[in-house]
Amino acid sequence: MPNANQNDLDWLLGNERLKKNAVRHLVVNHEIPKYIFGYSPLAAESAKNFILSKSFPSYNNQILHKEQTLLSREVGFIRQRLDLVSKVNIFDVAETTGNSSLPFIFELLEHDLMGKYIPITPNKAVNETAINTLKKLVKEVLLPDFETDVISADAEVNSFKSLVLDSVDKSMSSNDYINLFLLTGSRLGNSDNPRRMLQNIYDSMCEGDCLAILQGLYRSGSQDDIISDYNSIVQNDNVLMLQKSLGHAINPGAEFEVFWDDGEIPGLVFGIKSSSQNNILEAELKDGEMITLFRSSRFRELMLREIIIEAGFHIIDIAYDRNMDHGLFFVEK
Repeated sequence: MPNANQNDLDWLLGNERLKKNAVRHLVVNHEIPKYIFGYSPLAAESAKNFILSKSFPSYNNQILHKEQTLLSREVGFIRQRLDLVSKVNIFDVAETTGNSSLPFIFELLEHDLMGKYIPITPNKAVNETAINTLKKLVKEVLLPDFETDVISADAEVNSFKSLVLDSVDKSMSSNDYINLFLLTGSRLGNSDNPRRMLQNIYDSMCEGDCLAILQGLYRSGSQDDIISDYNSIVQNDNVLMLQKSLGHAINPGAEFEVFWDDGEIPGLVFGIKSSSQNNILEAELKDGEMITLFRSSRFRELMLREIIIEAGFHIIDIAYDRNMDHGLFFVEK
């Protein structure tokens, strides 16, 4: 493993709230939730490595790359639905490197609709990386600069609502601008509680704000291709390096496993079997229990619709890639 993965776990072990949440999920659910890793000082680098690894089609990437292709194809149609306002503020929610926001930024700048770009994660380094990446790419294609702000908030916890609402720009009238929230990268499917996450985002929005959800979907027969894609991607030491680091701390001698979980929300799981001899998180673990370090749930299309509507959203439009491996859900509060 490279040096980056040998980084100590002070960011987790030294944060009592974070450690307590990690232990609770580990003992009760045999899982370390995705959002826990978002607090690491290496979160920005980890997110960048993972996004780049699945961005381009190849023999070993049959499905995952379609996500970005779908987004690039549909961003113009979303922009056309927002033409009645003078400016659009982009709120980039959860783990981000800015890459998934890039098609929106380009489109809005080209049509003089770009307001502020605001990444929303609990990690300062992740927020700064997203802004710096976008500004660099925008400058390279000679598009005008744009304003930015940051919100330090975690979409997985209930405080998200107040932190976002307190930061929303009130200087423009509601007729002049709209807030477009982005939840891309199949991030909803990485959550251990997607209903709560989506509800937190809904509660943080103003009436009339919109949300674009880019999410992997379940298609019968696609399991083997998804497992194959991930088996190839996780061979890169820099991909899921935070999960690997903690996994080796939980059980130094175990092999990582990639497999399919046919639960209520089916999806891929990356994990490691526990050892009772290791107590890095002071959690009582048995030998041989599968610990989930990363999951990528692939919602059945009807279930995702139901979750969106349950949160209170009105679905404006849905677009799919070929074979319906991913969906782009454009919704309004």
